[in-house]
Amino acid sequence: MDESNTKTKLISTALIGLLILMAGLAAYFVVISEDESEGDENPARGFVGKTKTFGCGDTITESCILNGNLTCPLNSTCQFGLIIGADDITINGANFTLTGPSAEIGGYEAIHVRGHKNITIKNLVIREFNFGVYLEDVENVRIENSDISYGAGSGIWLLNSSDSVVTHNTITTKNLGFEEQGQGILLSSSSNNNLLEYNEITTDRGGGIFFEGRSNENRLHHNFICGNSRGDIRIEVDCVDNSGDYNTFNTALNYEDTTNGNPSTFSCPSCYDETNGNHSTGKPDDGSGNGSIGFVSNTNSSKIFHCGENITENCTLNGNLICSSTHGLVIAAENITIDGNGYYIDGAEPGPCDDFSPRSGILNRGYDNVTIKNLEIKNFCNGIYFTYDDGKMVYDCLIDNCSIHDNGNDTSGTATMGIKWRGVFDSTISNCTIYNNRGSGTSCESGGNGIFIYGGDDNLIINNTIYDNTKAGIFSKMRPRNSTISDNLVKGNGQGGIVLRCKLCSGTSITHNTVTDNTGAGIYVGGPGNTVAYNTVTNNNAGSPYQDDVGDNPNGIRISRDADNTTLISNTVLGNDEADIYIKDELTGTQGFNNTYDTYKGPQDQRPVKGKKMRTAEQGAPKSGSTSVTMEEITAMMLILLVLVVAGYGYSRKNK
Repeated sequence: MDESNTKTKLISTALIGLLILMAGLAAYFVVISEDESEGDENPARGFVGKTKTFGCGDTITESCILNGNLTCPLNSTCQFGLIIGADDITINGANFTLTGPSAEIGGYEAIHVRGHKNITIKNLVIREFNFGVYLEDVENVRIENSDISYGAGSGIWLLNSSDSVVTHNTITTKNLGFEEQGQGILLSSSSNNNLLEYNEITTDRGGGIFFEGRSNENRLHHNFICGNSRGDIRIEVDCVDNSGDYNTFNTALNYEDTTNGNPSTFSCPSCYDETNGNHSTGKPDDGSGNGSIGFVSNTNSSKIFHCGENITENCTLNGNLICSSTHGLVIAAENITIDGNGYYIDGAEPGPCDDFSPRSGILNRGYDNVTIKNLEIKNFCNGIYFTYDDGKMVYDCLIDNCSIHDNGNDTSGTATMGIKWRGVFDSTISNCTIYNNRGSGTSCESGGNGIFIYGGDDNLIINNTIYDNTKAGIFSKMRPRNSTISDNLVKGNGQGGIVLRCKLCSGTSITHNTVTDNTGAGIYVGGPGNTVAYNTVTNNNAGSPYQDDVGDNPNGIRISRDADNTTLISNTVLGNDEADIYIKDELTGTQGFNNTYDTYKGPQDQRPVKGKKMRTAEQGAPKSGSTSVTMEEITAMMLILLVLVVAGYGYSRKNK
């Protein structure tokens, strides 16, 4: 073999190797680009954790959140929807539904926990399982704000499990035609020192709350336990030192509330329909103030506050209340708690709602440290209205676990809202459902928002479901500062989802929200120095009747007006009618890390980073001069290599 042929073969072999290397590099960078830049735009349905998504029958080893309704098929090898397999985790159902194969199949459990501690299960709807949540040998578990319908087993069963809290849950049975269908909540085998509060339990052919097998020192407060054919509360004689108060029930064995020993503090409504669990037909008050239904003083059971009256002390509602011509309640003292006890106040018909102070379900003018909880409010002009009075601002209030809906109207220019706060500071709205609140008009203060914030600093809006309101889900103006809007589901609203409208709204943290299917912008930021992080913002649409910067621009996240120095971190923003992320050209100081989006409009030097492994703002931005490989750089590299290959091949042919 002559020398020139040998050289040619060597060059050809080298060129082939180079081509293979190029193909490998291209494939590698395409995979990296897909993994790190595009992300998973169609994630699997299930409970999404930090490292993986858990499905039916999986063992959960990290905190996770459900990303849509999930149905578990019949499985002979696994009878659990989820198995908790580690300590210190939170399961957040995000108000989606976990559905089993059939409530009639014995042994199937929606959630199975054995031998673990520090577990939270919240905001989950459970259907078509024989058992809802089963806890064995556990401690410090919290089950809250969940809706459980079960078969012949139990809704929540604590077996040898202690130091746990079961709160604000609704538990019912699916009528399977059996003579007996378990218990709503069952404590057995030395389940001690647990707290059961603010639960509504209606089991039809089952029992309400049962204690068995030396389950001691448990506490029951403010539960509604009615329509249970096997008894509302039953405590076996070997269970001692169990106590409670302010519960609503009719029948009990070995139990009395401490208030009056009748044995219940409140009896179930006289018109309670035990065949379908509907307690909305309790005897109403006619608004005259002479009825037996009202807000009962927690210290004097003979004192009852009626429609429109001034509330001056802690009180608890004892039935559904209709207030057809007045406010529902008027707060007239500080440091008081209003407990709805699972009942409603109904304004019957909002009316024109066009006067200066329209009827409200709850009205508070200038009083601090007021708590409203466990109350449904409907058919007023405003659901809840807290406002400053003669310059005195409102501080340290809480609205928790309330349902606020169908308030206001859209027949004329109104300023009606679901929750309306003016000059409220250091206060919280949590665990509420706020929907179908109406209003009209096109100004910043026009009605129809689910939550309306006018001024006020350091407020928390957390873990609420806000949907189908005429205007925005959450709307703030007039220089609110340093608030947190977190873990809310905001969907189907008419002028955007979460709207920081004011040019002076600053220091607000918008995190971990799901904002979807609103008309107009999903998240709108109009002021400086705010942070938008870890939100899922999808499918926000055109078609809002509000022709302004919010309604006309169905972006996922819209950074506009004077929103300099906005930070975007790890948001998933996809499928919106206009650019998923929009940043106004004139703005400065915007920075973004780890955001996933398809479309962007705005200054290229402020473009939010998509999918690169960048550190968050808290960890520090990449150091000056640091580099990362882009698809444009990969393409240029491949072109250079291709030119070299062609040149080398030509040289080899020439020297054959």
